[in-house]
Amino acid sequence: MLDRREDASQIDWQDEFDRWAVGQGYGLTYDRSLAETQLHSEVFSLVQQVAPIQAEDTILDLACGSGLAGTPFIDAGCILSGIDFSPKMLELARGRGYTSTDVVNLKERTDPLEGVYDFVLAIGVAEDYVSVSHLVHLASESIGQGALFVVSCPGERNLSELLADSGMSPIVSSHFDFAAKGAVNQQLELVVSKREDL
Repeated sequence: MLDRREDASQIDWQDEFDRWAVGQGYGLTYDRSLAETQLHSEVFSLVQQVAPIQAEDTILDLACGSGLAGTPFIDAGCILSGIDFSPKMLELARGRGYTSTDVVNLKERTDPLEGVYDFVLAIGVAEDYVSVSHLVHLASESIGQGALFVVSCPGERNLSELLADSGMSPIVSSHFDFAAKGAVNQQLELVVSKREDL
């Protein structure tokens, strides 16, 4: 994993994640680093508390990485689309069953993303890489009336307030101890919110 003391502005993030996808540079692949965290199943369980997952539900996974967070949804028959800035990660996501993928740098993108989905996932990207308000802006046209937006954020921030300030209505939240191999342990807050302001 990255040493947090490194100057993040000097890192070529696309190259770092391309290398991590195949296990170069950290000794473990991205999947092996995150395999024991169970974050992906926690996300699925939290969504199920709010809305029953149905086959053919459409999901947009922002910064999907290798598709770990989407795997339980694919197993339930959902149709997943993923975006990420790492082509190597997207190859892994397609191998997991993502039906469409696109290389997009969320930090640099200013126009809202296209398409309307039943759910939008943003797991492991908020605040460390992109602000919650920017994620909501990018997904504003993809989160239709009543659609769910599922986001994780480091636990020291008040994610529910950040979402409410961005026009989302938080429904349910959970705190999750995240301990990836080789990473600094941290607590994440997971929140499922609904778009009701349209």
